Amino acid sequence: LFLKSVGKKAHVVFGHSFGGKVAILCENERIVLLSSAGILEPKPLKVRCKILLAKIFKKLGLNLGFLRSKDAMGLNQAMYETFKKVISEDFSEHFKRCEK
Repeated sequence: LFLKSVGKKAHVVFGHSFGGKVAILCENERIVLLSSAGILEPKPLKVRCKILLAKIFKKLGLNLGFLRSKDAMGLNQAMYETFKKVISEDFSEHFKRCEK
């Protein structure tokens, strides 16, 4: 996006994790994705149980931060809500448009 604003184009765009989602949005001809985020997979039972417990405790007015993922530890509430939206966003349709 920055490169577009200055009238330049990258020959190859690399993206890892969340950067992979950003790289897809650049719509460059050559993109290299390394462990990219954006393809949702079913959550393991342990994770689903932790989410359920967190929702129950939240309704009871209890905040049990230890139930959060390691990536979310230390985030304030606003950042945590943004984090949840970002990791829940499904980019599989964007990835389908890419050639191998």
